Amino acid sequence: MNLLPDPVRRRRFSSIRFRLSLAFASAVFAMGSILVGGIYLFQQARIDTPTLEAVPVIQVDSDGNAQLIGFRGPRDEIEQFQIAQIQAAIDTEALDRLRRGSLAALAVLAVSSFLAGWVLAGWALRPVGRIVRVARDISTTDLSRRIDLQGPDDELRDIADTFDAMLDRLQVGFHDQQRFMTDASHELRNPLAIIRTHLELALDADDDDERRNSLGRAEAAAERLGVLVDDVMAAARSSMHEPTVGDVDLLALVDGVAEDFGPAASARSVELVTDADDEVVIRGDELAIRRALANLVANAVRLAPEGSTVSLALVQTGDRARLDVVDEGPGLAPADMDHVFQRFWRGQNAGRGSGLGLSIVREIAERHGGAATVSAAPPNGSRFSIWLPMTTARRP
Repeated sequence: MNLLPDPVRRRRFSSIRFRLSLAFASAVFAMGSILVGGIYLFQQARIDTPTLEAVPVIQVDSDGNAQLIGFRGPRDEIEQFQIAQIQAAIDTEALDRLRRGSLAALAVLAVSSFLAGWVLAGWALRPVGRIVRVARDISTTDLSRRIDLQGPDDELRDIADTFDAMLDRLQVGFHDQQRFMTDASHELRNPLAIIRTHLELALDADDDDERRNSLGRAEAAAERLGVLVDDVMAAARSSMHEPTVGDVDLLALVDGVAEDFGPAASARSVELVTDADDEVVIRGDELAIRRALANLVANAVRLAPEGSTVSLALVQTGDRARLDVVDEGPGLAPADMDHVFQRFWRGQNAGRGSGLGLSIVREIAERHGGAATVSAAPPNGSRFSIWLPMTTARRP
């Protein structure tokens, strides 16, 4: 009676260790069979069948049975023939014993080679067991475990190192996602608390002016909450967006963004101008680059004083292209320039911004192997730049 359940037996017989052992045993058995068969055929070819040119002497008994009793011929030839017959019989018997012994030896060789293959395969696949154990111990909330496989620099070591590198990337992404969710929850909680507070004040207010004031503040907080939710969803889509890499005409992109924001700039009496070099074509995700540039232009138009100018510039410097958005707004304090691209960071003049737009710009630039920078634009204002390499964009 077999105590192993069917799935376990099937798993054991289909395992890599079993197949390696079977392959090793089959190879050894095949080579042993070829060697033994060659020796057998060689020995068989060496056995000579004796022949004698003599007249056989046959005696017939009273019952009519014929019996060979000898040969009539030269005495020396007859003796040599008899000796050759005896030697051939001995060789044939030895060859038969060799065949039987070889078959038994091959059977023992097959079993012993399978057992030896089982042990050697287990030794060779031992690192795989460590990889499996570490992978099973990794949970969705703790990605700190690593295989850290020691030993020779072979294929299994490469697999383990690749798995560890993948875990490093997953851990970084998980921590970024966790931090993003924590920051988003915190930012969403503030306008919700304001809305709840002013709605309660409106319900308890006896004066119509006080009620309208509370409802107005609740409406403003709800509007900011809507902007924040939209930006959070845009940031999530940006992080999950599968880039479509192709040729991007940055000159046409700058002109397109300028046309998109032209009406908004005119409504605020802001002049939107472009200053571009000759046509610059790079490899990248056109939709993502357009979104990054649009975020910068939207901020500049929103914060620029009436009657001021917002400039869009395209410059090629060496092996990089640079997209500049320069405004004449309130500018940034030197201490704030180190934090402006952080998620949910909002300066004193941010207005209704959510603090996510610039972080999306930085993420898109870095996804393409570039960078996003900010600097002061004398006499006042700010210069935001997106640096993009003139090479194929890197996938996230």
